[in-house]
Amino acid sequence: MNIKFIPIILLLFTTTVAKAIDKTDTKKSKGKSKDYISLNIGMSVPISDFGSKDYTNDKAGFANTGVNAALVYISESLGKTPFGIALKFNFSSNPFSYSDFKIPFTNGSVNGASAGNYISYSGLIGINLKIPIDEFSIDLRLMGGLLSGALPKVNFVAVNSANAIVGTEYMKPASSNVICYSGEAGMRYRFSEKAEFTGNIGFMNAKTKYNTEFVATNSGTGQTSTQSGNIDIPYITIFASVGVIFKLN
Repeated sequence: MNIKFIPIILLLFTTTVAKAIDKTDTKKSKGKSKDYISLNIGMSVPISDFGSKDYTNDKAGFANTGVNAALVYISESLGKTPFGIALKFNFSSNPFSYSDFKIPFTNGSVNGASAGNYISYSGLIGINLKIPIDEFSIDLRLMGGLLSGALPKVNFVAVNSANAIVGTEYMKPASSNVICYSGEAGMRYRFSEKAEFTGNIGFMNAKTKYNTEFVATNSGTGQTSTQSGNIDIPYITIFASVGVIFKLN
């Protein structure tokens, strides 16, 4: 499935579920709900080294703004306190900005030609602080967990001063599994007994490192060479999303 359709699918799903809940919710709940599940979609904005387009920066990720989607479970289970437990599964995809990739050398340069996306999946657990304000409420979350990141395949071309191709190269895809942490703040608005709109903003940080290979081909001789190496590209993003929270009981 093309990743660009994921936000549309999630939005349609949450809207359908919300309508179904409203139709079946003819009686007020006798007890206060303690468990919630939330579906959120939005954007993932790379910052710091991850979003850097500076070829002199060894940690530059050349990442562009992409899509973010999350499934969050919240249990208000810590007695009468405003604190609860939060579990989160997060997905993000950030395009590699190959058009910004250019490394000059004597009488030419190496340029980006095409590339895939950085993909990450993460699972986190942490504390949720809920501050109710009439029909509104504020959520503050601090979480930690594991992130699985994927480095995209990137194709390069080497050109001379006359802009003629003298060689090609590509970077193989690679993966990295590391510890991550995240903080976020959200605002809810209750529009029915069983559902609330929510908007969230936060950050995700992980020290991703990749072991990959670079395969280069000389256009004149056809000779191919392979070089392996480690790439240190920290995954740091700011995300903003909207969604729907459903009461489970």
